[in-house]
Amino acid sequence: PVPTKSAQREAVALRALRLILAAFVGGRKPERSETIATRLQLPLRTVDDVLAPLVERGILARAEVRGGLGYVPTVDPEHIRIQTILDAVRGAPEDGALTKDPVDVALARVHEATVASSQNVTLKDLIRERETG
Repeated sequence: PVPTKSAQREAVALRALRLILAAFVGGRKPERSETIATRLQLPLRTVDDVLAPLVERGILARAEVRGGLGYVPTVDPEHIRIQTILDAVRGAPEDGALTKDPVDVALARVHEATVASSQNVTLKDLIRERETG
């Protein structure tokens, strides 16, 4: 099946985060937007658009880097989970505020199950997977 635009944005965000966090954990300079775009073979605007919600949520910060704008994590990668990133990219409310509508209640339950899942790994786990896989 063809991935949805939403699924593509989520994948781009996670791939970009792997690059950003690998540089951070490795003690290197922040990854520049242009470098991320080149490595992911995407337009610069796409990378910046996908990472913007992560900056707005305080997960990433923009940093001036020689030759451009880079990104650094503001939260320890060990303390942020994949679902948090997906929620940010999707624009989901941070407080999970939903109505009592049965559809909203069902969606909230699915979300809670996802958050509690053992597959909802941390960003640090995602970096480790890159190192070992």
